[in-house]
Amino acid sequence: MSGTGGRFYDEDEAEAILRLAARDSGGQMDRERLLSMASELGITPEAVERAEKQLASQKGAEAAKVAEEKDRKEFREHRRRETWNALGSFFSVNGLMIGIWWFTGAGYFWPMWVIFGMGFAPLSQLNRGSERDFQRWRKRRDRRLVGPAEPAQIRDVLEDLALRPDLESSKLLVIKELRQRTGLTLVEAKNEVDRYSAEHGDIW
Repeated sequence: MSGTGGRFYDEDEAEAILRLAARDSGGQMDRERLLSMASELGITPEAVERAEKQLASQKGAEAAKVAEEKDRKEFREHRRRETWNALGSFFSVNGLMIGIWWFTGAGYFWPMWVIFGMGFAPLSQLNRGSERDFQRWRKRRDRRLVGPAEPAQIRDVLEDLALRPDLESSKLLVIKELRQRTGLTLVEAKNEVDRYSAEHGDIW
């Protein structure tokens, strides 16, 4: 739409103009030029900055969604492999037991106790597909990818945490932070925090 003191654009028109301008410049535009064009369209730098943060947030959310979908696919494949492994063990072991039973006289069918006992393994695999199972698998996989932390790395993290006033008298938060940054188990992280705290006068 037009105004008497200059030209004005609604939101859709301004967005379309900026998109076409970026395409005209080869799909690339530096921030200074973007701010200049936005100013000509009556868009403040603060509005541009808010839009940048919103776009970054959207991209981050989209990337997280793609990563989660990939992880869920990997989790389903992991469950499928575990189920087939459990079934393979079930049939091979029980087939061997039945063979022994047969060649030793085929009297009282004692393999049924082995069959019954081992039957829970394949069934339990079929039930391991909940959201809780997925999150547990994801955490275990992430810890394996990180690998065991070196003593020097643990010491550096603890020294950094000791300098944070927000963690004073918050041992549980220190343990949680240490686990996230090193991949230690709960028991390992607790032992490291206790050891460091004792060495430095029970700081937590």
